[in-house]
Amino acid sequence: MTRTPLLPVIALALGAALVPLGASAKDHGRDHGPEAYRAMPGCPPGLAKKNNGCTPPGLAKAKPQARIWRPGERITTEYVVLRDPARYRLDPRATYWRSGDYLYRVDSQTGKVLNLIGAVSALLN
Repeated sequence: MTRTPLLPVIALALGAALVPLGASAKDHGRDHGPEAYRAMPGCPPGLAKKNNGCTPPGLAKAKPQARIWRPGERITTEYVVLRDPARYRLDPRATYWRSGDYLYRVDSQTGKVLNLIGAVSALLN
């Protein structure tokens, strides 16, 4: 009966223990970029390098919805005056303001909404 030399078995065991546990066959031990790219666990490298909190491009540009004003309310911010209402077949004597994606007929003196005309895209078609 022969005995297996102890030194080669110990060397083999130590060599296996020194291989990093996270390395896979696809990594081949290569570094995949700066530490900042790997700082966000679960984030793909393409999104991690954009430094936007791992937000996909379609969601990164999403704007908040504009407020819809109701009759009697006063439009106070973010409006554009419609200069030529007759062009859109609206009453040319009335005052119209656009806020967000909606068109309103307003009292020119107070800025109060008299009527919600509708979505601007519907008027342009």
